[in-house]
Amino acid sequence: MEYFILDVHELYTPPRINGLINNMVKCEVYTPNHVMLPIVEHPLTVFTDIIMHPCFMVSKEVKKVIQLYEPHCRFDRLILFDGKRKQNKLYFAPRLEAREAPIEMNHRLPALLKVISGEKVQVIARLDFVESLLRRNVVGIGLKELESSL
Repeated sequence: MEYFILDVHELYTPPRINGLINNMVKCEVYTPNHVMLPIVEHPLTVFTDIIMHPCFMVSKEVKKVIQLYEPHCRFDRLILFDGKRKQNKLYFAPRLEAREAPIEMNHRLPALLKVISGEKVQVIARLDFVESLLRRNVVGIGLKELESSL
């Protein structure tokens, strides 16, 4: 089975969350219903379907795909808003299974997996999951094929 590292494509500028709030989100401290987070104002910001920093967040469309492959996955709701352009978008932070690197690629892994290596966190995805995303024309997805071990 082939796996890919998910990221935001280099041609896109995803939303960046402001200062102190950035640290709160990184530590995964959320309220039960949802959190509204202001983003750094930037003229080239695109509300991509996947955001990697400060935590892994996905759009509603990507959430639906995750639920197809991982029906028991729980999500936290985050609303990102751009005060200057008066735009906002709802995102979901999936609570993914996390494993320490290195991981064995010999057996079947979940469709999405958070891999932790020191301070670095990556999200890897199975080929079938990635194909489902690509068929839905998600915006801003970047992929890097994963070597035999991570």
